[in-house]
Amino acid sequence: MLFFDDVHWADASTIDLLAYLAPRFAGLRVLMIVTSRPSDLRLASHPFLSLRQDLQARRLCHELALEMLTADDVERYFALEFPGHRFPPELPRLIHAKTEGSPLFMADLVRYLRTKGTLVQGSGGGWVVEGSLAEIGRELPESVRGLIERKIAQLGDEDRALLTAASVQGYEFDSAVIAQALGLDPSRVEERLEMIERAHRFVQLVEEREFPDHTLTLRHRFVHVLYQNALYAQLRATRKVALSAAVAEALLRFHGTRQGEIASELAPLFETARNYPRAAEFFGLAAQQAAQLFASREAVVLASRGVALLQSLPDSRERQERELALRVSLGNALIATRGYAADAVLETYLRAHELCLLLGETPYLSAVLYGFAALYLVRGEHPRALQYGQELLAVTERQQAPAVVVAHRLVGWPLLSMGRLEEARQRFEEARAMYQPALHRPLAYSHGHEPGMSSRINLAITLCLLGDAGEARQRRDEGMELGRQTPHANSQAYAFHFAAIHDQLQGDRDAVRANAEAALKLAEEQGLALWLGWSAILKGWALAAGGDVDAGVVTMRTGIDTARASGAAMFNTYYLGLLADTLCSAGRIDEAAAALEEADGLIAINEERFWESALLRLRGEIAAGRGRRDDAEMFINCAIAVAQAQGAKLLESRAIASLERLLR
Repeated sequence: MLFFDDVHWADASTIDLLAYLAPRFAGLRVLMIVTSRPSDLRLASHPFLSLRQDLQARRLCHELALEMLTADDVERYFALEFPGHRFPPELPRLIHAKTEGSPLFMADLVRYLRTKGTLVQGSGGGWVVEGSLAEIGRELPESVRGLIERKIAQLGDEDRALLTAASVQGYEFDSAVIAQALGLDPSRVEERLEMIERAHRFVQLVEEREFPDHTLTLRHRFVHVLYQNALYAQLRATRKVALSAAVAEALLRFHGTRQGEIASELAPLFETARNYPRAAEFFGLAAQQAAQLFASREAVVLASRGVALLQSLPDSRERQERELALRVSLGNALIATRGYAADAVLETYLRAHELCLLLGETPYLSAVLYGFAALYLVRGEHPRALQYGQELLAVTERQQAPAVVVAHRLVGWPLLSMGRLEEARQRFEEARAMYQPALHRPLAYSHGHEPGMSSRINLAITLCLLGDAGEARQRRDEGMELGRQTPHANSQAYAFHFAAIHDQLQGDRDAVRANAEAALKLAEEQGLALWLGWSAILKGWALAAGGDVDAGVVTMRTGIDTARASGAAMFNTYYLGLLADTLCSAGRIDEAAAALEEADGLIAINEERFWESALLRLRGEIAAGRGRRDDAEMFINCAIAVAQAQGAKLLESRAIASLERLLR
């Protein structure tokens, strides 16, 4: 049984975890219980709302609406807690009114009355009330907030100071951190927290643990987050700043060189302490960690917060350097969540490039140039993508940077798209040959994809077009294995999708469907916008090739529209060509011709010529189907000539086969 409490406060990563587990429920012997307050979910437009709706639609989730306690419920509680009591019948209703039916605060208030001596055992053994009900009513707080404040007021000065410092660290806190922040003896802090837990029920012990520097600490949590909120709200601004700084420094000391592991905890502490440079630094580290844990949406939030903080600082070289690092992290996270071609990605890299010009030669320049090259590539602006790819190659060679392996691939991609296959093959071979996992795999988090995987799968597609099916299959399999080894969601989706393109070129329908569905599943779980469209196109092709033409065409069209909505235009001649081929085979000639017209327009705009021969061949087959034999022969001969000029033996052989059928 897995229990997630207070999901209305959950971060994006927790919801990602739930979304990841949900499709696997059928194979898991698991009961998952999630609690949340619907009003808080709606006010925050929380991502759990859409997940819950999806699970309910698939009958994987059953909602139990829990109401607040009624006055009758409180009466039953009194009967259980105080057997044989002789309380006035109005007492449960008074308690209900004061606590608004909250179970936690009803129990707390009853405990308070017992501790105070208002509820006592009489001489005969039964429980009775000392004093009049009117006096009790006047003494009790008017609201839950008042109840909390009254309970805090019962604390001594030392205990209140301890819990106030604890509220700064968070809902969960460490005795050693509080002792360090307040300059107290750790054993004294542990004793007081134990007393507070026993006497006041403000906190409860979670576990004993050890910090990286081997300092022992007791981990506690507040019994309810409202206690933490109330204590934190009582802090004056200057005291809040000082305590936040003290807690952050204590955490830094205890974690030493492993402080990056708690970056998401340190960042808001330094932000509250008004140490904005350190806060931005740790927001950047937290964003990188989120990306490594597949939490791309959270990485966007964290990096954006860091960038926003820096805007309040005076312009300086240090600020520019910090912002550049954050922009690179933000750019990669936006690529994963919104796709390469999104306007937000372009804006992020434009600012990053501006910072590079201000700072001069910087190690981040290669990541920024990668961002531009990849953005224009996916937008289908291949000459411009080639320009930035070549600039990236020159910079990385000059710097002798590991990213040179990425640069060769980024030059190869537009060359492949433009039909310059042999030049593209050389670049992909160069990237494959220089790849070293330990050196180059970390580049996935700053340069988009795992370099060894992507260069091999790109090479496989190129070799397939060149007619070397055997080596193409070998490189495809190598790339897939590297994709499985990398803990980087965007790289894994990339591997599945482009492996599916290789498989489509080879005519392996089952492999296309398996890889396209794997890419779609990953994209849905991780919110990877680009792959939702592209991989749907290939799944649709596989459906149609398997005989379900209508469903396949609908899926392909939906995928094309989804990709177009993200701004992606790369390989659109290929995707539209697949759609036209499918429609043509189904006898839907007019629809096929319309798809070809759109593809031809993209060739003229984007210089995307690698699929031009296939489009010309299809034009010939459509002309033949309409009885225009001379036009058909002309188109197919043009297809053969284009394929020969590009060295695309696969497409040449297909065009020759079409010509032979026409002549027969």
